[in-house]
Amino acid sequence: MEINLNIEQVTPELVWNVRQEVLYPDLGLEAVKLDDDFIGTHFGAFVDNKLAGVVSVYEDGDKLLFRKFSVRDEFQNKKIGSQLMEYVLNHAKLMEKNTIWCNARASALYFYKKFGFVSNGKTFTKNGINFMTIEKEI
Repeated sequence: MEINLNIEQVTPELVWNVRQEVLYPDLGLEAVKLDDDFIGTHFGAFVDNKLAGVVSVYEDGDKLLFRKFSVRDEFQNKKIGSQLMEYVLNHAKLMEKNTIWCNARASALYFYKKFGFVSNGKTFTKNGINFMTIEKEI
């Protein structure tokens, strides 16, 4: 079955609900809002006009930082996250960035390794969740 996927730039307000639902279901909406949200760029992956996944990107010198990469449960294992990641990697190239990086959940490391991301090997914990810094040279 072919999925009708469309990725486009969206407003911060659209990403907050998906972030909260996927990443922090036990926290309120205020907890998922970032101070930099209004200076970042946000992308939404839509399946049949329903927002299935989101990611936010921020310029960091010659690097591009991505944060809060999330795909709703009902759209998991349908290659939507992979297509959204490819979109972000292409965006980084268009922005002429040398490196793309994020603080990824340790539980998602396998997903990012498929795209060539490398971990620094150090784990840190925030709000009871283990994270690792990962990056990829562009």
